[in-house]
Amino acid sequence: MSDCQDAIQAECIVVGDGIAGVSAALAAARHGTDTILVRKCTTYDDIDHAIDVAIDECANPNARMCVSGIIEEIILDCAYAQSQGRVVDGAAIVQEKLHEQKKLRVLSACTLVSVELKDDTVVSAELSCTLSQRHTKVSAPLFADCTDTGDLIRCCAIRPETADENAAGADVHGESVSGVVVNERCLVGEYVLTMRDIRQNTLFDDAIACSLQPPDDRTGAYAGTSPTHGGANGIFTIPYRCLYARSINNIFVGVRTLSCDSGLSKAMCDRAATNAAIGQAIGTAASLALSFTCAPRDLLGYTDVLQQMLLEDDCYIPTIRNHDPRDHARKGTVYASSSLDAAPAHSIINGVSRAVGNCCNYWCADMRKDATPTVSIEFDSIKALNKIVIMFDASGASSDGTDDSNAPAVSDASVTSNVPATLVKSYKLLFYRGDCLVAHKTIENPGHRLQVIRSAQALACDRIDICVEETFGSHFATIYEVRAYGLL
Repeated sequence: MSDCQDAIQAECIVVGDGIAGVSAALAAARHGTDTILVRKCTTYDDIDHAIDVAIDECANPNARMCVSGIIEEIILDCAYAQSQGRVVDGAAIVQEKLHEQKKLRVLSACTLVSVELKDDTVVSAELSCTLSQRHTKVSAPLFADCTDTGDLIRCCAIRPETADENAAGADVHGESVSGVVVNERCLVGEYVLTMRDIRQNTLFDDAIACSLQPPDDRTGAYAGTSPTHGGANGIFTIPYRCLYARSINNIFVGVRTLSCDSGLSKAMCDRAATNAAIGQAIGTAASLALSFTCAPRDLLGYTDVLQQMLLEDDCYIPTIRNHDPRDHARKGTVYASSSLDAAPAHSIINGVSRAVGNCCNYWCADMRKDATPTVSIEFDSIKALNKIVIMFDASGASSDGTDDSNAPAVSDASVTSNVPATLVKSYKLLFYRGDCLVAHKTIENPGHRLQVIRSAQALACDRIDICVEETFGSHFATIYEVRAYGLL
């Protein structure tokens, strides 16, 4: 490593220009990790394209299920901005989020020159900035390669070794370097995801994201139906073991460096929502690894904790339910002022925050019959609450009690030009202790599906009410999930 003119330290360094790098950096910083995002580009044109791709994916009912977490948040932000008369694109929204995010620094126009390795651990990386013409040394306990070309991984290529076949039996060929097998930008991690896993709808205990099966090369159709995924055609899961290098101790990997066979890597790389989900999982895992002071591979024993964190952040992981022991709502009694027969009140604590197959998994009330529908959660004792999490319906689908109301389908127009009509626009949150109203808040929702309401002081209560006052156009008030956090 040459002499560097500047030196910067952080807890996690994410390398990558695309939506995966952005999602990883935002997720890590939101969980309190001091993060640096390293980008080659000075613009965000790739991000804008990724948002357009994700919006197109929303038109496919099955692919729509994979659009969750940060990527869905960005899409909804774009829709809300347009509804307010702002002429913005996905790139502008992302720039704004990165700029406003605490504990996140962005280094643009920086090219990775080399890395310093010690005992199979990346200690630091040297960057060359094309704007300042200076070299900068960045150091951190954890790194993440979210590039299309595996820049960070390739800089670790220092000595040839022989590749072993992975536990899945995949036949992986390619350049073997420093215990990392590069296969058209892929590497061998703890597990190599194969097309066989996908076609067989393999369920992984350590799943952290999902994607849609690549279309059949001959017919162009999506193959297979997975009953275990609620009948969602072609949805498969991605295991955490694909997200870190087998022989480099402190690197997470995503996009085309994901540990999978090369054909599958390209197919998944073309899916913006998949890249974003993997990136968000990487950023969340990095923050968790730092909190446990462990390497990425050692976090495998804490994947349940990781999954629950991702679910709380509104990421969809098929077959994984909320069983967060910190969530008081799970053990509460739920009732409502009114409900559709197909969408009862208790659905908001069943642990699933998406419509899956024939299960709508939400509470829904007709506002033409009940002007201010209210759903309540009653606790068995006084709880000191300081955070409420609510997940609304951003599908844009009709919620009229017919069969179509259970489908997560979205029309292009419902996302690109307007905020989904099914989203709740304004609501009241009330805290009760017995019959006494302890506190209340009226909340205007800026077009988000995920709402996190925090209180500076814990509110002692034994019941919370959520009163829906207005939606963005639908006659139906819909809530998928409610969580209540505080002192245990």
